[in-house]
Amino acid sequence: MKRQNPETQAGALPTYESMAQCSGATDIPLAVLKRAKDSGCPAFLSGNRLNLRAFLGWWFTQQGIDDQVDLVEEQAKLARQKRIKMEREEEIAAGLLFPMAELEPWLAEHYIAPMSAILSAAPASLDTRCNPADPILARRTLKQWIEDTVKPALKAELQKPKQ
Repeated sequence: MKRQNPETQAGALPTYESMAQCSGATDIPLAVLKRAKDSGCPAFLSGNRLNLRAFLGWWFTQQGIDDQVDLVEEQAKLARQKRIKMEREEEIAAGLLFPMAELEPWLAEHYIAPMSAILSAAPASLDTRCNPADPILARRTLKQWIEDTVKPALKAELQKPKQ
């Protein structure tokens, strides 16, 4: 008779690829998993994998470790995070929020490129209005103003760190 791997038997508990994956699947607060790892729990395998059966066996044999983490508070944090994620996904689906990966190309196409074209054409169309006596000087001054003022301001705004 062929013996089954304990991981594939009915009722076997999984091994997760990370603490975050385990927390998301089991609702065990991430802080609890981190505290267990820091306390020497043998359930943590190479590559940050976590054997749930070994973790649960270790966790329930520990004295006082659960006093160091407020489980109710951690569960509330996890519920808030899930609610916020779900609300964000609903707002994206409703068209109220846009992922940056979609928004940046749209802004470049519909705002930055047209504004750049307008600003680039400004010296040629405004030179005689600014200085009818010397339109070449006016054009050069306007081009320099765009290079020194407008372009650095746009670049600085676009390169702000994402939050």
